[in-house]
Amino acid sequence: MKAKIQSTMHKLKSLALVGVLAAVGAVTAHAANMLVNGDFTANASLFNAQTGFGAIGYINEPNVANSNPSTIPGWDLQYAVQGWYYYGLNGAATGLPENGINSWGPSNPGGRTYMFLYPAAANASQVLSLAPLTEYQLDFDVAQTATSAAFSWGLSIVDGATTYYNGTAVANNLAFDHVTFTFTTTASALSPTITLMNVNSDYQHAIDFANVTLQLAPVPEPTTITLAGLGILLVGVGRWARRRPA
Repeated sequence: MKAKIQSTMHKLKSLALVGVLAAVGAVTAHAANMLVNGDFTANASLFNAQTGFGAIGYINEPNVANSNPSTIPGWDLQYAVQGWYYYGLNGAATGLPENGINSWGPSNPGGRTYMFLYPAAANASQVLSLAPLTEYQLDFDVAQTATSAAFSWGLSIVDGATTYYNGTAVANNLAFDHVTFTFTTTASALSPTITLMNVNSDYQHAIDFANVTLQLAPVPEPTTITLAGLGILLVGVGRWARRRPA
């Protein structure tokens, strides 16, 4: 009889483990990326002239202009410093020769392509279309020019008078840092603009962004919560059974 009870409890604990694993899987599941070209690969292969600068280049220095594209699909690029501005892409997905990769940031492992914004006051933005009273999760990787001292990046998510986020932080010049931010929409401010920024006053340093995603914040499904609760209950029953006198 004792052996039969132990066999039954072993099966129950196995079911409990399945329930817990299912819960973890549901919690970590994400929807599709709601941002356009958040991985910056849409036209990355066309950036094949050193050092990845966009063709806009300097207004008064045409030697900077090159055969690279003048746009990054999905992103509105804005600059406001001394009449000169540029941006670009680096990383394994670009068409740059090996010695041109990562010219404007630290080593970017995993073949990730990143967008760099240079110089001060440069930014890239995109208008979102969101659902009311819904929680979203924004993720991205950020760094700065590998040889720079401490400089800052900025992020804003704003719709008219509603500010979901507006802040800055110091960028890492040795590696890309991962940033996660969650926010819940109001009933009416559903078309906010997300803006990635180089907020520095220095004109010699780039801020780099990679792997930008916006998704519904992960939540456990009701059936998964039930499975997880059942799993915890069965584990408790097993412990109680072992403590009972034979």
